[in-house]
Amino acid sequence: MVVKNFVFIFASMKGKNHKNIYFHSHLISGGMFIFFLFISFFSVRRFAVSGIIFTRWMVVYVYFFLLFIVYITGKSSFYVSKNDIYIICLVVITAMLFMYKGFKPNNFTQLLILFLLYFIFKDCKIHRLSSSLFFLIGLYSVIISFIVLLRKDKLLNGNIFESLTELSLCITLFVIFAMHKFARLNNMAKWIYLFLIICSFALLLLLKCRVGILATSIPLLQYLSCYKKIFFSVLIFFCFIIISINKNDSTLGRAFIYNTTLSMIKSPTDFLFGKGYMAFEKDYMFQQAQNLTNKPDAIRQRADNIKHPLNEFLLYILEYGVLSLVLFFFLIFLFIRSCPTNILYNSILFSIIVYALFTYPLRYPLTWVLIVWTLSSLNKNKMASLKEFHVLPVAIFLACLLYNVVNYAYDHYRWEKAYIMASVGDYEKAEKMYMIIEKKMQREDSFLYNYSSFLSASNKQGKAIKIIQKIKTYSYETEMLKGEIFYRSSFFDNAINHFRNASNMCPNRFKPLYEIYNIYGQMGKVAEQKYIAREIITKPIKVDSKEVRIIKSVVTKFLKEYEK
Repeated sequence: MVVKNFVFIFASMKGKNHKNIYFHSHLISGGMFIFFLFISFFSVRRFAVSGIIFTRWMVVYVYFFLLFIVYITGKSSFYVSKNDIYIICLVVITAMLFMYKGFKPNNFTQLLILFLLYFIFKDCKIHRLSSSLFFLIGLYSVIISFIVLLRKDKLLNGNIFESLTELSLCITLFVIFAMHKFARLNNMAKWIYLFLIICSFALLLLLKCRVGILATSIPLLQYLSCYKKIFFSVLIFFCFIIISINKNDSTLGRAFIYNTTLSMIKSPTDFLFGKGYMAFEKDYMFQQAQNLTNKPDAIRQRADNIKHPLNEFLLYILEYGVLSLVLFFFLIFLFIRSCPTNILYNSILFSIIVYALFTYPLRYPLTWVLIVWTLSSLNKNKMASLKEFHVLPVAIFLACLLYNVVNYAYDHYRWEKAYIMASVGDYEKAEKMYMIIEKKMQREDSFLYNYSSFLSASNKQGKAIKIIQKIKTYSYETEMLKGEIFYRSSFFDNAINHFRNASNMCPNRFKPLYEIYNIYGQMGKVAEQKYIAREIITKPIKVDSKEVRIIKSVVTKFLKEYEK
C-alpha cells in the first residue's frame, strides 16, 4: 500500500509546473527519509549482532526496490549513452576481480544493485528526489552532532553513527549541497543556508575531524571570490595545524599503520596484482606484531587493534594490485572527461577522494550510493532509448533479486535469534539454530567468531576450537578468544601462546598479560607469575579505565605479599 501511494504521488508530478514538482520532490523525499530512519533503527535492534553496516545495506536494498518499482511503473524505457560503456567495463572488471581474488557473501548482489541504480538515477524526478534525500541525511547528521556535543554523549558508537568518519562524511555532504543551494538563491533562504554552512563547519572544528575539515573546505573554495579564497585558506590552514598538534599521537599512529601496510607488500607481484581479498585483515596484525618487536615503548603504545589501513587506495593496492587501480582510474577519467563540468558533482567526488586518502568512507553504503548518483548525474547524454519493458522478465529478475536479499537478511535474523537465545541461557535451542545457520554463513568471520564464543561459553570447547580455526582473519579479538578456549580446555601452553600473540599485537592492552598471569598462577609457576606481574605494573597506561585499575591493584597486592 505504501509503495502504491508512493507511485501514485510520483506519477502525479507529471504535468505539474516546476514549483509543484519541487514541492512534491521534497515532500516525498521527507517521507522516504522518515521511513528509512525507522527501518534503520528497527534493523539495528533486530540485527544488533550483525553490526551497523549490515543494517545500512538493508536500508539501501529497500531504497533500491522502492526506486526500481517507481521507475518501471513510471516509464516504459530507459536511456543509455556511449559513456555508459565505461561504467559497464568497471562493473565487469569488478566482477572478475571478485571471482579471481575472492569476495564477501552478497557482494555480487550489492554490485548489481549499484549498477542498476546508476541507470535509475538518470530519471530526472528520481534524481531530484535522491538529491533532497541526501540533503536531509546531511541535515540530520548536523542535528545529531549538536546533540553529541551538548550532551557529551557517545552516540557515535550507538545506533546512529558507527564512527566519526561516517558522521563527518554526512556533514560534508550537507555543506556541499547547502553551498550549492546558497550559490543559486537570491532570497532570504540564502542566508539561512549560509548560517547552516557556518554551523556545520564549526561542528567539524569542534569534533576535531581533520579529514572532514579538509574534504569540506577545498570544495567550498570553488564558490568564493579570489580574496575570500585567500582568507579562508589561511584560516583553515591554521585551524588544521592547531588540531594536528593536539592530535600528534594520532598522526604518528597513522604513519605507523601506513608503514606496516606497505611492509606487507613483499614482492613486485604483490604490488602489481595484489595479495587477494581480505589480505589486510588476514595478515596485518601479525605483521604489526613483528614490526613492534624490539621497538621503543613510545612506538609500541601507539599500536592498536587495526582493521583498516586508513587509506582506501592503499588497501586496494594491497588486495587487488596497482594495475587494476590504474585501470579503474583511467576508465573513470575517460568517463568524466566526456561529461560536462558540474561544481556540485565534482565537489562530491573530490570530497570522497579526500576521505578515501585518510579514512575508510567506502565501508559505508551511503558513499557507494553517492558515487553512483554523482556519476549518473554527470552523464546527461541520451544517445539511445531501449525498447519498452517486458513485464514478465522484469518481474522474474526483481523476484530473484528480492529472494536473494530476503534470504540473506533472514539468515542474519536467525543469527540474532540464536544470539538472544544464548544470552537468556537457552543453549540447546541456540546451538540447533547456530548449526543450521553455519551451513550458509561459514564464510563470515564475524559469525564464526560469535558461534565459537557461544560454544565456549556453553562448555563445548572441542567444537569451539574447530569453529574458530575456520576464521581467516588474524586479529586481536580472535587470539584472545582462542586463548580463552584453550584455557578452559586446560591446554595452558597453547592459551599462553595465543594471549602472548594478542599482547604483541596490541602492547598497550593489559588484558592479555593479566590472563597469562592468571594461567601461571593456576599452574603454580610463581616465578613466571611474578615476572608477568612486574611487566603489568611497569606498563604505561594509554587509556585509563576501571578494568586497568583493578588489574594493577590485583598484581600489586600479589607482589607485596610475595616480597614480604
